[in-house]
Amino acid sequence: MFCSVDNCDSKHYANGYCQRHYQQIKIHGKIITLVKRTPYDPNEFIIDKNICWIILYNARGEEIAKAKIDVKYYDQIKLQYLKIIQDLERVYFKLKRED
Repeated sequence: MFCSVDNCDSKHYANGYCQRHYQQIKIHGKIITLVKRTPYDPNEFIIDKNICWIILYNARGEEIAKAKIDVKYYDQIKLQYLKIIQDLERVYFKLKRED
């Protein structure tokens, strides 16, 4: 299942939206189309032949670095990356609820 926003290929997160668009509605009450990246967007994985580039962004959505890994480690790295992101989100939302 995917996000219901036009031209968004991201996976469904909640209420028909990906995490990025869900957060925009939650915070701003509407979809912000001018924002290319949010802190909730994952880093990009780009496969180029035998190499996988991981594009890293800061909280402002600016590219800050590229990591290069062998493509054979892509699945392993992607899985670990997603687990770390999920753990960080759980901690973040738990702390936010305690405020």
